Amino acid sequence: MKQARTLVASIFCLAVMVTAFPTPAHAVPTSSISFTASPTAKIGEYNLLTVSITSSDGVTQPEGGVIFRNQAGEFIGSAATGRGSSVANAVATLPWWPTQQTSYTFTAQYNVAPGVSLTGSSTPSPFSILATPSGQNVSMSAPQMYLGIPATMTATVYPSTLQGSVGFTGNGWGLGPSVPISSGGARFSFTPGSLGWQQFGVSFTSTNVTGAQGQVAQWVNVLPASALPVPPTVPQQTQPPMSASLAPVPVKKPIMKPAQIPTKAPARPIRR
Repeated sequence: MKQARTLVASIFCLAVMVTAFPTPAHAVPTSSISFTASPTAKIGEYNLLTVSITSSDGVTQPEGGVIFRNQAGEFIGSAATGRGSSVANAVATLPWWPTQQTSYTFTAQYNVAPGVSLTGSSTPSPFSILATPSGQNVSMSAPQMYLGIPATMTATVYPSTLQGSVGFTGNGWGLGPSVPISSGGARFSFTPGSLGWQQFGVSFTSTNVTGAQGQVAQWVNVLPASALPVPPTVPQQTQPPMSASLAPVPVKKPIMKPAQIPTKAPARPIRR
């Protein structure tokens, strides 16, 4: 009997404790958003602005949409979220078109879809993308080449403050030692040893900016030396013969005779 009274007292005390300390309400998980786009973009082509959204609880799918704005805070577009790498991750992508060689800056804001128990979020800091001719930190230029004739290829890095070196290749094979970057670029001269379409490339790795690198290639049809354009000859200018009607007529100068001084006649005697 005594044990029963002890058990009832324990149950009563537990009930009082549950009543005095109610269970806290369920906390709404938070979200975070960040850019995963490439830090470089190609001028004059569509590129992609991509962000990743993640929920803090690891199980909630971040459904909704993302608004993209430029550095001035102007609206440039929006995109719906899609399934990412996991249940708690989503991605959103917006195409954009850079028009000039410069840095573009963006921000993104995630808005939660109705009915989703999740908080919205914004990118903690602006994200900059450098637009370049090749869409990378390096571009190259190769001239028309001719068999046995020396040719020079040029590599240019963006921005020009990057340091490092570039390696030039022909059909996947190295053409020589790496060339250090100087004043934003590097040059390499060599002599083609075979005819036909060949792929020449350049690879770059920066030594002063982490992650700044690139690799580009260009196709060139190496022609025989006989196809080398012959510079036009400049004809020598000659004086055309003058026709008789246009020939200058010589002018004879008059012969000036010295003036004769008249002599005085002898005086005649006066007759009276």
